[in-house]
Amino acid sequence: MLGKGVGRVYGTVARKTDPANTPLKRKVRLLRERDGLVVRETWSDANTGQYEFRYIDELQTWTVIAYDYEQSFNAVIADGITPEIIHE
Repeated sequence: MLGKGVGRVYGTVARKTDPANTPLKRKVRLLRERDGLVVRETWSDANTGQYEFRYIDELQTWTVIAYDYEQSFNAVIADGITPEIIHE
């Protein structure tokens, strides 16, 4: 399976302006940096703003893009992400 591994990438989507740090529900995509391939997609939680991609390739570097489906704001991008190893 593409993107399979023992790593995870996670974070929070929140409004930066007034009211600051308000959690947001947004579409979040995980892209493999070496070729820009979208490997996974999820929605951040409406109450907490949290998202998580589990069991991804820990040897790859990733980019996360959060899209505003309401189209009030531009997408927010975090790149150069190294996955955390899942210890279960």
